[in-house]
Amino acid sequence: MTELYRHFSASGELLYVGVSNCTVKRFRGHRRSSWGHEIVQIEIERFQSRSAALAAETAAILAEHPRYNNKHTPAAKIPHAPAIPRNTGGLAMAISKAGDQSKLARLLGVKPQHVQNWLRRNKRVPAMRVLEIERATNVSRHDLRPDIYPREVA
Repeated sequence: MTELYRHFSASGELLYVGVSNCTVKRFRGHRRSSWGHEIVQIEIERFQSRSAALAAETAAILAEHPRYNNKHTPAAKIPHAPAIPRNTGGLAMAISKAGDQSKLARLLGVKPQHVQNWLRRNKRVPAMRVLEIERATNVSRHDLRPDIYPREVA
């Protein structure tokens, strides 16, 4: 079973969101980090599949803005990060609606590794897949690729 965990400070600020198959062991690593001393509370959610946990992690990071997550955060927050479009929110919604990464891959007729790469490596859905994902999951093209399909301003 894969777990999604959230670390909180004494004031209730969300410090970090992560995924692990062994949260206790992973926690020990975080405790040794420069911010580990700030962790006073941990919340854990269990998922049947790693892909579902990873999709939930992405959605949580994008929505909740933990202080120490570098993954899925704007490049401006991370001085050393490359300036590439980082919009995985729409993809995370599509994965969630499909059930998990493997199920979305099956709907699209691609390997699960492709979906994983879009989420982790490329940071965006390939342009040629946007409309197909929109049809399969009802996630708007504006959410999947706002750089290609911006919302119209009235």
